Parts: sequence; structure tokens; C-alpha cells
Amino acid sequence: MDNNPQPPFAAAVQLANGEFIKGFISGQVILCILIFFLLKVFLLRNSTETKLDLQRLKTQSFVLPKVRSMTVQQKHTSDSIVLSKLQYDTTTHPLESCDWLNILMAQLMSALRNDPTFLEGLATKLDHAFNNNSQKRPSFVGPISITEFTLGDEFPEFKSARVRFGDKDGNMRTQMDFSFDDQITIALETQALINWPKAAMASLPITLSFTLLKFSGTIVVEFVPQSTSDKGSLDTALSFFIMEDFILDFGVSSLLGHRTKVKDLPKLTSLITSTLRAVFVQELVYPARKTFKLPNGYSIFTPKTANTSSNFNEEARSSASSASV
Repeated sequence: MDNNPQPPFAAAVQLANGEFIKGFISGQVILCILIFFLLKVFLLRNSTETKLDLQRLKTQSFVLPKVRSMTVQQKHTSDSIVLSKLQYDTTTHPLESCDWLNILMAQLMSALRNDPTFLEGLATKLDHAFNNNSQKRPSFVGPISITEFTLGDEFPEFKSARVRFGDKDGNMRTQMDFSFDDQITIALETQALINWPKAAMASLPITLSFTLLKFSGTIVVEFVPQSTSDKGSLDTALSFFIMEDFILDFGVSSLLGHRTKVKDLPKLTSLITSTLRAVFVQELVYPARKTFKLPNGYSIFTPKTANTSSNFNEEARSSASSASV
């Protein structure tokens, strides 16, 4: 039996505190439940709608931005906006130095000139071009052998870079003057075959040496949009060409004959020089140009899973065969 019973007032206070705590907790629980139901009603989807939306997102294809086809005038306006944002005025902007480009080109050429793998690969490409295309090579020309191949010691110099608009197409283009004085030499040895009255009845040994002495002019580089049939998309190509006021000087030496040698025939030298110049004009001088298609965004961001899987399978088969041996 408790000898010190609590006063009635203290018991009432303790009971009130207990009831307050219970009421407070119950109120908080009710408030949380009310907030949850409000969020569920006004912000959250129900289970059925969530499953349907997840299924829709899995099967829905992404939406591509709309590409508007532009006329020449519209593209010219777009290029003008680009120049205005960069504060470049094609009429008053001073000509720019290309020292940074000259240094990069010099470093690249110096590295390639001292790279035996590159030199061997380039010589192999040239040999393949000379000898592995018998359909283009005349039947009276024998196999062609490369006896000398040098890439010179000097470097090209670019200068006076400027941005201009094309006269006809309105494309924005970058123009640079360049000069290259060096001696890039390739020497070839072959023979002219006499195939009558029988094949290879006789031959005339021929030794030719070509040397690039001077090459200068103005190179023009521009980005050219090209339309494709794939969903009306546009591909961008990098195009470059040489302006008509170029200088291209060749040194050509020749040696014909077997026992009696005939050296540097003027007619032959003139014929070779004019032919090389005509080919260059046909391939690179405006309005002719070289165009390289740039990789589009799809090809850049598409993972090459097929090639990776193929390489993995090849490595696996190789490892299995090695283990079995």
C-alpha cells in the first residue's frame, strides 16, 4: 500500500500531459495523411495512369527539331547575323595573321616527314595508284617503280586571312593567301612497250623526275549545306578550292633510252608540265572544288555496338583457339 499517494491536482496534470501528447501525435498523423492525399489528387498520377504513361514513353520516338530549308538570301542573312554577333565587318575588318596556323602546319609536316610509318604508307598508296589500276594505264606502259620520294624541308606560309561572301552562291567563306617554296620530288622509272607484232617485243626505258618548286595563290574554305533524301535532313560539307590567280611551277627532268640516253626533251617536258597543270585546274581551281562530307550528329552519337560486338567475338574465338592449342 502506497504510503504517499499523489495529490489529485498532480494526477490531473500528468493525465492532461499524456492526452496532449496523444492528441498532438494524432494531429500530425492526420495532417500528413491530408497532405499526401492532396498531393495525390492534385499532383500525382494514379497507378493505372502511371503504367500507361510508362508504356507510352517506352514506345514513343523522340521528336527532332524542325529544320527549315533556306534560300540563298536567307542563308546570307543567317551568316550576316553570325558576323554581327562576333562583331566582324567584312568590309572594314583588317586582314588577320595566320602565324598560329603556320606553326601548326609546320609541326604537323615535320612530324610526318620523320614518321617512317607515314612515309611507307604514302609510298605504298602511290605505288598502288600507279600499278594496281591496269584499266586506266595504257597497255604500252610497263610497271611503274618509285625510285625517289622526298617531301622537302620547307613549310607553307599562310597570311591575310579574311571572311567574304561568295559572288554567286552567297556562302560565307574564309580566304587565305599562301606560298610554298620547296622541292618536293618524286622520281619514277618505267618503260614504253612495243607490242607489235607480238607483246613486249621491245621497250624504251624511261626515267622521269617531278619536283614541285613553287606553289602560291589564294585558298578558299567554306561550309556548304547539302540536302539529303533521308527525311529531308541537311548535311554539312567542308569545301575548298584555289582561286584562278595561282602560281604552280614544276621542275621536270627525263631520261630516255637504253644504251644511248636522251636527256630532258623540251617537248616531253612541256607536255608533262601542261598535263599536270591541266589536271590540277580541273580538280581544284574554281569553279572546281574538293568537298568532304562532315559526320552528322547521328553518326557521332550512335554507339558502334555492332563493331564492338564483332571485335569481342573475334577476340573470344582467338582466345579459345589459343587455349585449345
